[in-house]
Amino acid sequence: MLVFSIIAHTILQAPVQAVAYGRTLKMHPLVALLMTLFGAVFAGLIGAILAVPITAVVINVQRLLKKARGELEAGGENEGSSTDGPALEPSPSEAAP
Repeated sequence: MLVFSIIAHTILQAPVQAVAYGRTLKMHPLVALLMTLFGAVFAGLIGAILAVPITAVVINVQRLLKKARGELEAGGENEGSSTDGPALEPSPSEAAP
């Protein structure tokens, strides 16, 4: 009976844990579940514990880099052609007589 209880608890805990991790860390629950399983297979208990936080860090760094790259590209395109602000008047030496 005890073995059945432990197995049932483990089976029910995995999806609930994945959904909780997914919502908290802003990642898909399936990614959290799969990374927990991969971490457990490749590194045992420590891997299962650390897999989701490490994955969340990697995903968030990737998002920040993507956002920064997008801002840099958008900023580079608009540098010379900005129409914001007052128009510059030509200096007297540039003005045609």
